[in-house]
Amino acid sequence: MRAREGAAPRLDQVESSPFSRASVEAAEAASREVEVAAALAHGADQRALQLASSQLDAASANAVRAFTEALGGERAAAEQRALAIAESGAVPSRMKQLVAASLGAVAFPLPDAADVSPLERAMDMRLHAAAAEHALDAGRYGEASVLIGRVLQMELDAEWDPSVQSLTEWSNTLHAAERRHRWDPQGDWESIDVQVRQGDSLVAIRKRVLADHPDLHLSTGLIARSNGMEFDDYLREGQTLRIPVEPVSVLVDVGARWMLYFIGNEVVESFHVGVGREGAETILGTFEAGQKIPEPPWWRRGQEPVPYGDPKNPLGTRWIGWRVPGEADDTSYGFHGTWEPQSIGTASSEGCVRMVNDRVELLFEILPMGAEILVRP
Repeated sequence: MRAREGAAPRLDQVESSPFSRASVEAAEAASREVEVAAALAHGADQRALQLASSQLDAASANAVRAFTEALGGERAAAEQRALAIAESGAVPSRMKQLVAASLGAVAFPLPDAADVSPLERAMDMRLHAAAAEHALDAGRYGEASVLIGRVLQMELDAEWDPSVQSLTEWSNTLHAAERRHRWDPQGDWESIDVQVRQGDSLVAIRKRVLADHPDLHLSTGLIARSNGMEFDDYLREGQTLRIPVEPVSVLVDVGARWMLYFIGNEVVESFHVGVGREGAETILGTFEAGQKIPEPPWWRRGQEPVPYGDPKNPLGTRWIGWRVPGEADDTSYGFHGTWEPQSIGTASSEGCVRMVNDRVELLFEILPMGAEILVRP
């Protein structure tokens, strides 16, 4: 599990308090549930069942079994077990609803509440993921995008350590859905229409849109990708382009070494990243996208810049600076590519967020200057 604030109590402290033993036992029970929940959330059903039978109470273990039977296609067994669970007074009502929902493999909207248990959260994630796959197969791309984006967010917010394998699999589903949703001019997303004029370029169109909507953060690459185009595609006079109008933002989870790109409240892209090494940790806080440099030089304070292409330049193919809101100059931190793709997922940079070159090239195009960047532990 991820480290939480506060240290474990010493043995003398446990023995000195009449409430300590109960507290320790409750903490141990919670830890056992998190272990089961992580296995369940990540699709390791046999491990989840083994852990549940040895670490959970009988009622909860039975609920886990019914849930996995339903998702695994053992419908008759799941229905019989779910019926018994529905009549049981030992299973919380919310978990009963989740087990019932598993028989239809439909997403169950859990509240964003502190009393949602890890096991309930894991079940909710599995239902969202299953529903996303069904929506994708049925061609409901917007629905699939929202559902699988929610799974990615829940994984980063969960009590357990995130699974790179699961995040990668869910990200692949997201990419397949968004290719036919947010990155498709036929998708159902909020926009304004702009007519291409004679001699127009994407740069000219961006300037025209921003003149009418000065609070909008917009890049030419975002316009191109939203319309299923390449940046240098030919524009036809009279052609209609859709311009996304919802705010763009990025969430960097340093502990998970993962990053989510949002348009509005929807996760649209998902990236595995590298972060700062020990002693040069990635700074936390809220920033905005600053200067964007293709084929960037690299420099240290007081030293001559190392040009792009030099073996001593680690920045890869793109640089996107971070700026503190309200300040004129960028910080020394940012997103950049790397010539060492094996370093992605590690803490080995000098404090910046490191990405595979083709992924930072994508971010470079679709992240407008001024867009919010939230970097959290």
